[in-house]
Amino acid sequence: MFNLVLKDIIIQKKNLQNIILTVIFCMFILQFIGQTCIYVMVPYFFTNVFIISSCGYGEKNDVDRMFISLPVNRKEMIVSKYLSTIIFFIMGIAITFLFTSIDKLSGLSSINRFMNLNDITIAWIFNALYSSIYIPIYLCRGYLKSQWVSRILNYFVFICLVSITLIISFVEDGTAKESVVNFISLPNFQLIMFIIGLSFSLILILISIVISFKLYMNMDL
Repeated sequence: MFNLVLKDIIIQKKNLQNIILTVIFCMFILQFIGQTCIYVMVPYFFTNVFIISSCGYGEKNDVDRMFISLPVNRKEMIVSKYLSTIIFFIMGIAITFLFTSIDKLSGLSSINRFMNLNDITIAWIFNALYSSIYIPIYLCRGYLKSQWVSRILNYFVFICLVSITLIISFVEDGTAKESVVNFISLPNFQLIMFIIGLSFSLILILISIVISFKLYMNMDL
């Protein structure tokens, strides 16, 4: 299973430079919506591109058939996709934190705070939502036929993330309604949201893995 995950990571070496340049460009554009948008959208975008890239490479090079002929079972192949998603997300968070921290410390942009637990929680929930829906469909229908699902999910996530980050930006600017401010200002709010978000996403991923098992185990490759 480790080799399967490592394969997905090595594939991204070709894309890493272009993605980092795109991340910098997105940081410049998204800061006009709100700095929260940067901290949430960039890790999501980073993870999303890597998931699509690894799936596209796998189908283009017939990787599934190749690994089926090796001493690797289908369950390991399925779980490796979800593990790769988690690693891609961690990489996205690390790169976002690095570049935004440099940007903040340089004073060249409007970014005036570091990434916090709320940002990571929101980004992770939507990454978990995307991967939980996309991966079973990709495994069942293949890369090309699953792209329309990916596009719909991305449109939906983009609208949700922009809406959420705008609300958070209003709170940070002091222009939000008092009831919203009071709710977000509750003691341990970030920790509570993190626990709820982590629990929800883990349940979502576990359900997705079970569905992937049922769909993929009975497929003829």
